[in-house]
Amino acid sequence: MQYKAFSITLYALEFSRAPKSAELLEMPSVRMLQSLRDALNQKVLKSSRPERIAQSIDGSLFCCCLPEGMAMLRAESKAPDYHPVLRGFLVPQEFLRTAWRLCRVQLLYLCAGGLPKREVATLMLSEIDSLAGSVRIATREESQRLAQMTDAMLNSEMPFSFAMTRVPQNLLPLLFPPLPVADTAIAFETEEDVRLIRIQREHCQPHLQRLAQDFYGFSDLMLCMAAKKKFPDVYSASNHYNLEEQKKYKAEAKEKLQNYLCDRVWYFEISFDNQHYARLLSKQSCEQLDSGFLDFATIYHEMMNFKKYVSESQSKLLAKKEKERQKMDAYFGESEAGPKPAQNADLPRPRPSAPSPAPKQEEPKKKGLFKNLFGK
Repeated sequence: MQYKAFSITLYALEFSRAPKSAELLEMPSVRMLQSLRDALNQKVLKSSRPERIAQSIDGSLFCCCLPEGMAMLRAESKAPDYHPVLRGFLVPQEFLRTAWRLCRVQLLYLCAGGLPKREVATLMLSEIDSLAGSVRIATREESQRLAQMTDAMLNSEMPFSFAMTRVPQNLLPLLFPPLPVADTAIAFETEEDVRLIRIQREHCQPHLQRLAQDFYGFSDLMLCMAAKKKFPDVYSASNHYNLEEQKKYKAEAKEKLQNYLCDRVWYFEISFDNQHYARLLSKQSCEQLDSGFLDFATIYHEMMNFKKYVSESQSKLLAKKEKERQKMDAYFGESEAGPKPAQNADLPRPRPSAPSPAPKQEEPKKKGLFKNLFGK
């Protein structure tokens, strides 16, 4: 027989376009959690490739310590619209001490796997343990991330806020403090992470102003990182050609990457005018960035190379479209006009007859001194 003191009441939370939160939450907490969901949604709306952003959002876990207790939420971002939804539960303050001491890890897995859809669930510890044990984790990567977070939770005597997501945390509206164990922070860096480096404009304003004036869409320029084996897919997808040509670009990227010794590479990426462009940085720049340092002069030089690449790609794309347009115009022009009437120049010409031989003329009789010189 179990005692009532060892049961925990969880209140369901949901944040989508309109929050469906428990009445225990005050408006400041509701607005804060809703702002987290809205920020993720804006990332999807502004992206030219929402499916890629959705992949980094889907499955993210957020734990927020609030005045009312601890909110644990899981993000879902699915097709067709990819609008994120945060679902989870609130552990009220009156149960939080017991929950953290006795089943903090189980609560993490409950959040990852999803609770039964009840607005209020009062569960015995054995029920919580059984539900957590039945959770099936979809990917090996997520399982590793949960194991690392488990270690961090077990090393902390007090509840703490955290974000377990592939979305760069500097893009989130909430500031999540570092994990209690410093070494575990590195565990959340997977080979599919995408990082964004923000350059302090006041340190290099003249250069940036000049580049912004010459580079349309510069404000959307991003410096990203991807696993070395993933970059060929990014690069080939950025070229606006047919599948056969994309295979060629993918092969070119793989060949170039053979000289790169690092496991992850850095590249510039930009989207504007419904077009997307990506270009790998030099081997030296990738190695320096991977070590955590790269001077601005080198970054600026790489920017100029990327600007040139985008300009050339646009020219090739415009030339290709113009050639296709001319081809279509010529085709439909002939179809509408019908067969052209034969011109004089196109008519078969009569074959000229052989000239008739000229009549044979008799040689004049020779007279005088030479008249019998060649005679027989």
